[in-house]
Amino acid sequence: MIKAYPNYSGPSYGLFCRYQLLRNKPWQHSVDNAWGDKEGSDSVYIDNWHSFLQTPNAKQFVPNWLQQINSISEYVNQIIDKDNFTETDTGERELKSG
Repeated sequence: MIKAYPNYSGPSYGLFCRYQLLRNKPWQHSVDNAWGDKEGSDSVYIDNWHSFLQTPNAKQFVPNWLQQINSISEYVNQIIDKDNFTETDTGERELKSG
């Protein structure tokens, strides 16, 4: 049997991180505890998921831990690439100068 683990990026990545925190990170009393009792937002979910993956507990609780670590690099590279390009009025992408 082959196990496949989804790897999301783009606009749904924050929700993917939220789900992964709820599924894999130990939390108590309230689901908000899974992301440090902060008000939930994509950036909070992403930051907390990335931080959790750096802990020893992540190796223990996340079945595809190494793949998740690699997906962080891909996600960060996508953001960097997106920030280094601008879209022109014609829809073409240009490298930002500076």
